[in-house]
Amino acid sequence: MLKYLFITYIIFNFYYSQSSFSHFINNHQAFLSMPIKHISFDYQNSNIDGISQLGEGSIFIGQDTCKIVLNNYIFLFQNNTMKRYNRNTNQIFIENNNPEIDSLLLNFFNINNLEKINLDNNGYITNLSSDLNMHDLKVYLKFSSDSSSISKLNIEYNQFSFSLLNLNFTNKALDLNNPFSFKFPDAFILDLRD
Repeated sequence: MLKYLFITYIIFNFYYSQSSFSHFINNHQAFLSMPIKHISFDYQNSNIDGISQLGEGSIFIGQDTCKIVLNNYIFLFQNNTMKRYNRNTNQIFIENNNPEIDSLLLNFFNINNLEKINLDNNGYITNLSSDLNMHDLKVYLKFSSDSSSISKLNIEYNQFSFSLLNLNFTNKALDLNNPFSFKFPDAFILDLRD
């Protein structure tokens, strides 16, 4: 009897993880097919210097560029480089980026990648497409009650933790001329690349 309960448990968990992304994909076809994807959210973080622990933000995802806006910070990920602008100090920092983070940001919301993701019983991603080159990252997802949307996305990397809450997946074309603009003419620029 225990054997049958265990098999039923495994099948249920496999079906649940697959059906969660199927519902998400079905409910967000317009968002997933946009050339530039926009997600707005509330966030919480721990151990990330300079960024407030609570706030609101947006992510713009293009084919090979990603821009994140968090209260007083703007991040641009492009060509394995991260540019970080601090509005309070009017400074731009240019750094080499982590390829795992680039891959996650640029490729996660690709339908082919979403269809390959598996979750464990606790909502942690256990299997990813080879396009999502994640080794040191842990990603936790919580779906809405009907599995039609993601209500929480938590990313853990070493001692850092960043949670996105109340995610809003925009399915309309952006009215912005260039959502990836990163021009701050009077900013002090510090290039930290190797």
